[in-house]
Amino acid sequence: MWIAGRKEDATQISIATLAFTKSNVPSLYTTVLGLQVRHRLIDLSKASKEARASNELYMFYKIQRLRTLIEADEKVDIEQELNKIYKSIVKGVDATDRCQYSHVYQHFHQ
Repeated sequence: MWIAGRKEDATQISIATLAFTKSNVPSLYTTVLGLQVRHRLIDLSKASKEARASNELYMFYKIQRLRTLIEADEKVDIEQELNKIYKSIVKGVDATDRCQYSHVYQHFHQ
């Protein structure tokens, strides 16, 4: 019971820390998020929602989550997970390029 209470306290503090970091020290946001995912101080579904704000941050989250599973010796298909991450990165880069250069594409395809 005592240990469970400490874990809940740590989780509440980590949520406040993540919000503070995001607002006041954005350059450290990924570091804090990575530590929280690694030490399971944040609800993974909440971390996933936070991380979906950008493709880059979401990929960081997915890599940290995979790292945590591997370190905990949990059963995971590493090749399949890395393949998913790779495809998401490529898809994200393609979408970014399309948005960034959409005016050029439209100009040549009128």
